[in-house]
Amino acid sequence: MHLNSIQDVIQLFIDFNLKLLLPIAFSLGLLYFMWRGLVYIFHSDSEESKSEGRRILTWGVISLFLMVSVWGIIKLFQSDIFGIPPPSEVIFFEHSGQ
Repeated sequence: MHLNSIQDVIQLFIDFNLKLLLPIAFSLGLLYFMWRGLVYIFHSDSEESKSEGRRILTWGVISLFLMVSVWGIIKLFQSDIFGIPPPSEVIFFEHSGQ
């Protein structure tokens, strides 16, 4: 890939974040949220652990919402401001066919 303009650099940055970093971050956040949910369910014998679990799950919902919102905002900027059409499918790694 040749970077001929600032738009190419911006597109490379957006593609890297949308195709690699954001799905990994969202997956890790979702796994952590589910793990803490299970800990909350199975170890909710004391009131202190219940309140801590409720606090962690509340912030987990907020963080997952923010990650999805950031993804949507980036896609909005990508399509409306830069005029780059969204792909019809998500391709994480391109196969060269060799």
